[in-house]
Amino acid sequence: MVGGNLIMFTTDNIHQENILRKPIRRNLSLEELLEKHEMFIAVGKLLETMTDRFDGLGMAAPQLGHLMPVVYVKGIGIMIDPKILKASGDIEITEGCLSIVKKSFKVNRFFNVRVLYFDEELVGRTIDLSIDTDGFIAVCVQHEIDHLDGVLIDRK
Repeated sequence: MVGGNLIMFTTDNIHQENILRKPIRRNLSLEELLEKHEMFIAVGKLLETMTDRFDGLGMAAPQLGHLMPVVYVKGIGIMIDPKILKASGDIEITEGCLSIVKKSFKVNRFFNVRVLYFDEELVGRTIDLSIDTDGFIAVCVQHEIDHLDGVLIDRK
C-alpha cells in the first residue's frame, strides 16, 4: 500500500513479507539507544503519520521497511525497544493488520500486560495495560511488539 511517498509493507509482496517476518534485534544498550535516538524519533514520527493516514491504531517500524525496535500506538505514543515484562490471562479476539490486507484472524492475547519501553526522551517507562480498562490499546501494544519479533497475526 502507498501513502504519499511512503510504502506500507504487506504480505502481498514476497520481499516485503520476508522483512515483515524478520525479528528485530532488541534489548539495546544505553549506548545504542543514545547513538540512534534521533533516527528512532524520526521513524516514530513517520509511524504516527502513517497510522493516522491508514486509520490504524498503531504501527511498527518493520511495516515501513525499517529494521529497528520502534512502534507507535495511539494513546501512548512512540515506544522504543518495548518488551512485555509480565502477562496474565488469555483471551481470543479477532484482529486485522495493515500489512495483511483485508483479512482478519482469531488471535490469542494476554488480558493484562506490563510493558517496559523508552519514550521519545529515552526515559524508561513501565505501563500496565488491561483489555478490561484499556481496550484495544492493550491489544495493539501486543500486536506491535509481535511485529518487532517478526510475528504476524496469520501465524500467531
